[in-house]
Amino acid sequence: MHSFFNRHIKTAKPFDIPAIVDLLNIGLSWRNIQGWTTEADLIAGNTRTDEYNVQEVMQQPGSIFLKYENDEQQVAGCVNLQQHGEKIYLGMFSVQPHMQGSGIGKQLLQAAEEYAIQLKCKAIYMSVISVRPELISWYKRHGYADTGERKPFAEDGLTGKHLQALEFMILENGHAMISLASMNDHPGKIKCRELPVRATHHFFRLLSLFRDKTKDHITLKV
Repeated sequence: MHSFFNRHIKTAKPFDIPAIVDLLNIGLSWRNIQGWTTEADLIAGNTRTDEYNVQEVMQQPGSIFLKYENDEQQVAGCVNLQQHGEKIYLGMFSVQPHMQGSGIGKQLLQAAEEYAIQLKCKAIYMSVISVRPELISWYKRHGYADTGERKPFAEDGLTGKHLQALEFMILENGHAMISLASMNDHPGKIKCRELPVRATHHFFRLLSLFRDKTKDHITLKV
């Protein structure tokens, strides 16, 4: 059982599947999110997943869903995390449309990073439709970078018909994760070398979280 700093973040259980399905279908196909393009502009229909698909993903080895529960115990956000070797794949990420911009997505990303550190993983990666520039920019502001890798996005019979040719861009957040994961092997001391400027703010945010948890004295050697 994994625990998180944020009391609103919990590991989802099978009884959460209907709420997760509704959240993914509404959150990814909603057309009226201020300032954001959505998949509704790119993929026809309102179905992105179903209960069988979510259950299948939840039951995969090394796979968990995290949920954000508000004070009314409603699932307002979710994300799927899958361990593949020393990396975590992040997918099925959605926030209730009327609550986007309230910080729920950021909190779920932070919980994903906590989870990766607990598993001593070195990076988190994801696939994002390449024609979602504002979403890609949001991820970049949270420490993710374009790896340069592209993958085809083929229609699968479950999600709707594509309204244009689509491909996935692979983003990864690894620099801060590698540095913090080393704390498990060298408690109280961390060595940061050639940390890119874009990752510096993100690194120190993670460091403050980790320091609160370990309550150890931390020495930085740059």
